[in-house]
Amino acid sequence: TVIDYLAKNPNKPNGKGLLVEYFSDKNFTKKISSEVSANTAGLSIPKKTKCIRISGTFETLLGEDYNLIATTKDEIKAIVNGEEAKFISKMKKDKGMEFLFKKIPSHKNTILIEAKTSKSFGLQWVSKSTAKSAIPSSSLYPN
Repeated sequence: TVIDYLAKNPNKPNGKGLLVEYFSDKNFTKKISSEVSANTAGLSIPKKTKCIRISGTFETLLGEDYNLIATTKDEIKAIVNGEEAKFISKMKKDKGMEFLFKKIPSHKNTILIEAKTSKSFGLQWVSKSTAKSAIPSSSLYPN
């Protein structure tokens, strides 16, 4: 059997979530707490949080372009595979930002998101073959 590694991920993802850090200042220096969270569709934010850092790796299921959607109406910065992501649209209904990232010849992509927010925050994905949805926890790794 020949497997096209760029078309379909031959591995079964077995992640547990991304590392989420909560800070009480806007400079990401005064950490309140941290956790590994599989709930990327809507984090529960601790009181006194002023900004959030999410980091780790997400593993795509198919070898196609994915867009990521950060559901927050506050300022965010996203770095995927070492490059700052390009925001392509501001979504009114979801109060979020959709962004593109440069595809690499791997299904595993590093991610760092810094959000200056104290409100609900979520992360979703969408592709030609994947409906807009929360990224499954099995595709997320805290590194």
